[in-house]
Amino acid sequence: MAYELKRRGFKNVKILEKSNRIGGKSFHVEHRGATYSLSTFLLTPEHKVVMDLMEKFGLLKLVSFSVLRGKLQH
Repeated sequence: MAYELKRRGFKNVKILEKSNRIGGKSFHVEHRGATYSLSTFLLTPEHKVVMDLMEKFGLLKLVSFSVLRGKLQH
């Protein structure tokens, strides 16, 4: 949302976070030398806005999708 507001010309945008880290409900924890992703977001190619932003910023290469219900997801 902040990106879209900036793109549309807004200059005074403030992002508020509940805690002292960014990411909302998604974060990583380390336990016994391993890192675990604790995410609350399910991303599929049907999330067009998110997928377009990921492509724009070169992030699609970081995501892999699996076959779900007989359809290739990515």
